[in-house]
Amino acid sequence: MKRTIEMILMTLLIVLAAVFVGSTLMSCSSDSDDTVDNQKEIELKNFSNSGCKNRYMSRAEDDSNASFEYSVLHDGYLYINHRNVMFNCCPGTIGADIQVEGNKIIIGEYETEDMCDCDCPYDLGYEVGPLVEGKAYTIYIGHKGRELKVAEFTFQNSMSGTWESHSAWPFDTEADKNIRNENTVRGGEVYEGWGKPEVDESDPLAVFFRDELHGPYWDGAGNEFKTFFEQGSWDEEDCLVINSSQEFQDAYMGTKDLPEVDFSKYTLLIGKTWGGDSSYRLDEVILRDKVVIYELETRLLHYVDRGAYAAIVDIYYWRLYPKLEKKDIVLKRTVKDVND
Repeated sequence: MKRTIEMILMTLLIVLAAVFVGSTLMSCSSDSDDTVDNQKEIELKNFSNSGCKNRYMSRAEDDSNASFEYSVLHDGYLYINHRNVMFNCCPGTIGADIQVEGNKIIIGEYETEDMCDCDCPYDLGYEVGPLVEGKAYTIYIGHKGRELKVAEFTFQNSMSGTWESHSAWPFDTEADKNIRNENTVRGGEVYEGWGKPEVDESDPLAVFFRDELHGPYWDGAGNEFKTFFEQGSWDEEDCLVINSSQEFQDAYMGTKDLPEVDFSKYTLLIGKTWGGDSSYRLDEVILRDKVVIYELETRLLHYVDRGAYAAIVDIYYWRLYPKLEKKDIVLKRTVKDVND
């Protein structure tokens, strides 16, 4: 009997020791989890827009009257009211995205359509948070690919005020690095419906894109052939950023073997832009490193003296850059009228 009681006591001591150790380990894990929970992910919520306030019978594209009002509503959320921001009269959906990198908050305001030949001022409102009392933040607000505001502040639950709109991010300086055509390793363009361009036959990557960089098409039997891009709107720009062999394979919808690319050293960029008719040419592709984002500008020349057929021309291009950082790319298309 005594032996049995001793065994029971010993068993209880072992169980209690195990419980103590287990609770200690759980507590350590719990402390770590509490730390994560206390640093909640910053979000953008409760977005609203006023609708068109005053229709301009032209493409005003002028944000000089825009301003930003801000105040703290509740629970560490900063309310931002972007007043008199210009969007198209037929904007489709107006919205805003958010990206957070450390103490940098990047907000991109956008419209999904741009179909009317007029603009309107709108008021946009949204909440950003939760922010931490006493912590320093830098907020960047961009609109339709243009940079309108950067502000540095230390968050206080009682803060309110106004930021004026302007187009000077701190990156529009010598730190704003242009990665132009001549700085790329190599690249090329393909104009839809114009036949295959001449390329260096000794370059497997150039030969591959000469044959495979095109829009989807159907043969006489009704079979569809696609490579990198789905059928989209005629005035739609697109861009694929590829940083690994797997991403290259995932992006390609064709049947040919892919050429080798050393993705430890390079980033492959595959893009699509468009010309209003056959008098448009792709002059230059410029990738700008704006520290928190890349801006990709496609510069087109419009030869106004040339006769042209009216059909929209899809223009595809590819560039191989020295390895790029992982960050968002904002697309920008510009057209310059020129004479022969």
